[in-house]
Amino acid sequence: MMETAVEITTERIAESTPAESDRRLHTRMDANCPVVLEIYFSDKAQYISVIGRLINISIGGCLITSEYLPWRNVDPDRVDEIVFSRFESICRIYLPWSNLHRISTIRRVGVFTTAVEFDQQLDEKRVETIAAMEKEGARTFKPRNPWKYNKILPRP
Repeated sequence: MMETAVEITTERIAESTPAESDRRLHTRMDANCPVVLEIYFSDKAQYISVIGRLINISIGGCLITSEYLPWRNVDPDRVDEIVFSRFESICRIYLPWSNLHRISTIRRVGVFTTAVEFDQQLDEKRVETIAAMEKEGARTFKPRNPWKYNKILPRP
């Protein structure tokens, strides 16, 4: 029997959203540095590599904002349904200035934001270093291959 998009979304949100008592187990620190988020399509052999900014970070995850998220033009009331039916919940995070690479799980989304949980926790010293990088946001990311970002590409 074929499941509808709503049933799939409900199931994925239940899997990916922690219980209320499990939220914010770790202290979040404000951050403002570039980040690259790779998001994979669930029904295609494609992905999108999005450049954004880190808003906050903890040892367990982070919050990212970007105007290039593929669901930025979706109705805010339907963003969860669209995201969790079209994209995998597993994603990759790269913080260029700290050379941090992490496989992560998308937990919550907004029109311009994505909250992710790291597969492996960071140590507190590294979180503090990332949070202290640039309070004014002067540090930017100028990629060597700009054609690779904010576009849909074939999956490697």
